Amino acid sequence: MNVRQLEIFITLMTSRTVTEAANQLRISQPAVSKSLRLMEQELGIQLFERKRGRLQPSSEAKLLYPEIQRLFKEFDLVRRFASDLRYGSSGHVRIAVAPTVTGSFLGPAVCRYHRSKPNVRVDVKTLMASDVVNMVAGHEADIGFAPAPAKDIDSRAIALCETADLCESEFVLIVPDGHFLAARRTVNPRDLHTSLLISFPQNTPTGFVLAETFRLAAAPYNISIEANQTNTVCSLVRAGAGIALINSLALIGGDFSDLIVKPFRPRLHVRSCIYTSRHQPLSNPAVEFVRHMKETAAELARDARYPIRAL
Repeated sequence: MNVRQLEIFITLMTSRTVTEAANQLRISQPAVSKSLRLMEQELGIQLFERKRGRLQPSSEAKLLYPEIQRLFKEFDLVRRFASDLRYGSSGHVRIAVAPTVTGSFLGPAVCRYHRSKPNVRVDVKTLMASDVVNMVAGHEADIGFAPAPAKDIDSRAIALCETADLCESEFVLIVPDGHFLAARRTVNPRDLHTSLLISFPQNTPTGFVLAETFRLAAAPYNISIEANQTNTVCSLVRAGAGIALINSLALIGGDFSDLIVKPFRPRLHVRSCIYTSRHQPLSNPAVEFVRHMKETAAELARDARYPIRAL
C-alpha cells in the first residue's frame, strides 16, 4: 500500500458513501473505488460492504483502522520533516573552522542562525587550516572556514573542495603599551630585527606567508617564540614576551585595548575562505548557514576598526 491508499482508507472509514469520501479527498468517485479495489486485492480481504447505499467497514477493516492511522501519522511526520529539510528549518550542520574565524565571525553567525533555525543542530570543530580542508574533503564536515590554501595544505584535499571567498584582512603588528614601535605610523620587516618576535610555525599558512615576506625584504626572520594559535600569541605579547604580526581578523570579537596595533607594510592580504565538498552538494540547512556567515562577516567587517573587507 502507498500513502495515498492509506489516506483514502482512513477517509472511507469516516465517510458514509464513496461520493462523500471522493468530495473530501477532491478526487473522482471512480478513483476512490479503484483504490479501494486495489487495496482489497493486495491485502486479500474485504474492507467495506455497501448496505442500503452506505459503506459499512468489515470487521477486518475495523481491526486495521488504528494501525493504519498510526502508520499514516508516521508518514505525515516524515513528510513534515522532509519539508523542514527542504526549507532549511531542521537538520544537522557540521562545521570545521580555523581559530581566527572562530574568534571573529563564527559566534555571532551561529547565534543569528539559531534564532531563525532553532531546530537545526550545529556541530563546530576548531582545527588548524589544513585539518579544516581535510575534514571537508573527507566529508567529515559540511562546511569549512579557514585561510586561503597555502603551501602546507595537501593539494589533493584542495582538489576535492570548492573554495569561495569570505573576507580579506591584513597582517598588523601588535605590541605592548610603551614599546618603542608604538610610536611608529607603520612598520616593515626591517623595523623588527631588534625585537623579540613571536610568530607561527612556517608549516601554517600564516607562518609561510610571513617567512616569505621577510625573505623578499632581505630582513632577518628571527623567531624567539613560536605558537600555533593567535590567542596564545596575543597572551604572550600582553605578558611582555615579545611582539607579533597577526591577522587583523583576530581583532574582531575580542578586547585588545591593552595592545597597540600598528599597520604593517608591505600590505599582506589574507583571504579567509569557505570550503565545501566538490562532490557532495550542501544540504539546505548548510546553504542557509553559509548565507548567515556571509551576512555576519559583511556587517562586522563594515564596523571593524582594523582592515577587514567582506568579499
